[in-house]
Amino acid sequence: MDADENGLYFLTAKGKGFYNRVKSREYLALTGIKGEDTMSCVAVSVKGRVKEIGSYILPKLFEKNGLKKILT
Repeated sequence: MDADENGLYFLTAKGKGFYNRVKSREYLALTGIKGEDTMSCVAVSVKGRVKEIGSYILPKLFEKNGLKKILT
């Protein structure tokens, strides 16, 4: 959802399987793929240390990703 010099930021809901898997590990490798088939797709992979940072950044992430209405 965002990135800066400190890291890559994404959201997931507490209680979801993905959240539980991320919380149980110190490191994460994540790959995103966009495209129809092998020869026309693009993939991005990132790996690194996982850290829960709390909710202070939520307003910025929601606004930047067109989710501002959720806050009101």
